[in-house]
Amino acid sequence: MPFAGMICMLLLNSAVKENMPEEVRAYVAELTLLFTVIFPAFVFLLFYKMGWVSDLNLTVRKERIVPTFLLILLFITLYWLINETPGVLPELKTILLGSIIGTVIANIITVFWKISIHALGAFSVAGAIAGISVATHADIPTFFYITLVIAVCVGISRLILKRHTPLQVVMGSLLGFLSTFLPGFFY
Repeated sequence: MPFAGMICMLLLNSAVKENMPEEVRAYVAELTLLFTVIFPAFVFLLFYKMGWVSDLNLTVRKERIVPTFLLILLFITLYWLINETPGVLPELKTILLGSIIGTVIANIITVFWKISIHALGAFSVAGAIAGISVATHADIPTFFYITLVIAVCVGISRLILKRHTPLQVVMGSLLGFLSTFLPGFFY
């Protein structure tokens, strides 16, 4: 989800497209793919093969803590690399930092209670798109509404699959949206 959100912000936000050189946008996209898709997939597969997690969906609450912590470390590394890259809009960095904070909060909550990380991820994309639009004073793109519908479908699917209670989905959704939207709103 972070990769999808970053791609949306890089391609659909007029202020980002106008103020970040194409090579910087491509570099940010490549880093995001590496640190939010490729490395996490490798880590989760490794954990699964070693028997440290019972399934790749991390349905057992206690099995989520260590992999999510490693994911947070990958996100922090991504943030550091992007922060050190000249030409990246500070608004984009701020929203990425909000995503890290939301994931940290979700991991702390997971120690005590199961929150929907799927809903968190899906709604964080919508929040990030809205947040970068507010931060850069750009129009909210039509794609925001598409991501919002997708996020709602993700939340509903978690309920249909009986992976979460409605409260767990709502809390994941709120945390995901607000953790990426608020940094842009208050930027």
